Amino acid sequence: MEKIAILGSGNMGTALAVHLSRNNHIISIYSIEDQTVLNINEFRENKKYLPNIRLSDNISATKELEVACKDAKFILIAVPSFAVGGLIKQIIPYLHESSILINIAKGIDEKTSLFMTQLIENELPLEFKNNIVSLSGPSIANEIANGVLTCVDISSKNNSILEPTRQIFQHELFKVFINNDIIGMQLGGFFKNIIAIGAGICDGLGHNTNLKAALITKGFAELRKLARVLGADPHTLRGMSGLGDLIDTCFCADSRNRRFGEMLGKGMSTQDAKQAIGQVVEGISAIQIALELARAHNIRLELVEELEHAVFYGKNPNIMIHDFFNKVAANEFE
Repeated sequence: MEKIAILGSGNMGTALAVHLSRNNHIISIYSIEDQTVLNINEFRENKKYLPNIRLSDNISATKELEVACKDAKFILIAVPSFAVGGLIKQIIPYLHESSILINIAKGIDEKTSLFMTQLIENELPLEFKNNIVSLSGPSIANEIANGVLTCVDISSKNNSILEPTRQIFQHELFKVFINNDIIGMQLGGFFKNIIAIGAGICDGLGHNTNLKAALITKGFAELRKLARVLGADPHTLRGMSGLGDLIDTCFCADSRNRRFGEMLGKGMSTQDAKQAIGQVVEGISAIQIALELARAHNIRLELVEELEHAVFYGKNPNIMIHDFFNKVAANEFE
């Protein structure tokens, strides 16, 4: 039994708290929202982000980072990717030599183009730089909270902390696999959100699975193209944090990125769709970050380019889809 801090009270942070409590760990959730803290502590429910899920008595919430991190060997970073760097700076005074930081944020930093573990490492003092783990895979929050069997990957530059990390999560309902490609793992978790927006557009336009499957296939080819120039292992992309997470995000009704794309396909504007989702849609910023990486490495990501036109410049989603597949039919790219 461990004291575990979860920094971030969104649906995934809360769902992992529910799961970790099944292993009898003591969970302290850090939130910046007064009402969320009250709901967790008094009503045993995160009504805003994970409604209708009963939270066990070994889960508590706090607005104080020091309280959340005190005596916690494992600290889960469960805030949106844009908030990770600032959060790491705040928790440094509360770390100790055996602290293990587990990142579950899926993204690349917009300002630096660093993966989340690289960003975290850059912010940490020397003595903590080797204590970072990345967790990723097909893991819809509602399903984790409801006890649906889930499989994920973990990776770290420090192999000695992988097994202790695996042990806190491992459960008959939650299987954890160790992966040695920390860049490939994070790339899959980043890029799948982009493809999921395209898959959602197919749903919103009323297409069945033929077109959606074709778009996902071409999107996966672009992921592999980017992975090659970034030095990721192609085998990783066929694993839980690659293909597994991609399938989950593109087909699950609860996926925020897929739902955002679906709303665009039904004619909503980007702004209205974002407001309707009510939470961060990571794939939006990921589109522009991916294009910057592509330009830096002199490659083309044509699906991502078309999605940029639809999301940022209001291109009709139906025309966007047809333009993309006309290029595919003309063999203008891989």
